Amino acid sequence: MDDQGAILSAAENAFIFMKEKRYGDVWESISASSKDAIVGDVLDACKAFHTTCDGEKLRNDFAIGGPDATAYWHHYLEAFAPDSILTESVWKMGRAGAEETEIVVRHKDSDREAVLRVVKEDGVWKLGLEESFGVRKRIFW
Repeated sequence: MDDQGAILSAAENAFIFMKEKRYGDVWESISASSKDAIVGDVLDACKAFHTTCDGEKLRNDFAIGGPDATAYWHHYLEAFAPDSILTESVWKMGRAGAEETEIVVRHKDSDREAVLRVVKEDGVWKLGLEESFGVRKRIFW
């Protein structure tokens, strides 16, 4: 598969995994920066609720699609519908680089474009969920 195909597949697969509720696979398909931001947000929520949480245990839970991951992604998917990207949008390649590239997405009901950022980590393209969307910031964990 060429780089463009790998880039598009990396982004598409992340949304397919969300739609199919394959949360361990979602975790594997997103960037390290996105993982750090998600774990940080959950730890902040734990503090706000005066609950002790362990960052490493959270990372492990997200990696296997455990109960904390399921709760997080359930709330995420209340604010974001993967089909809005998968079946209701047109995709085209945007700015491309060796380690980071963009996919320009336009939803069928929008006159504006969104930009998906995809980054290469250890030779594998990953969706930059944190780098692309602010949906995470609007959910209450």
